[in-house]
Amino acid sequence: MENHFALVEKETNSAFGIRFPDIPGCFSAADAAEDIVPHAVAALQLWARRTCPLQNPPATK
Repeated sequence: MENHFALVEKETNSAFGIRFPDIPGCFSAADAAEDIVPHAVAALQLWARRTCPLQNPPATK
């Protein structure tokens, strides 16, 4: 299992910005502090599906 860190940034009158410096193109935003982690997880999942499609086979019915 690999570990990556996220940077969370917030400026006045803006959403929280979430980015992963060592994962190019993986970022998200959240309006509320409690949404930072769920949005970060969703961004990582989307990045993984797009980057490693063979590791994520389609679900069977």
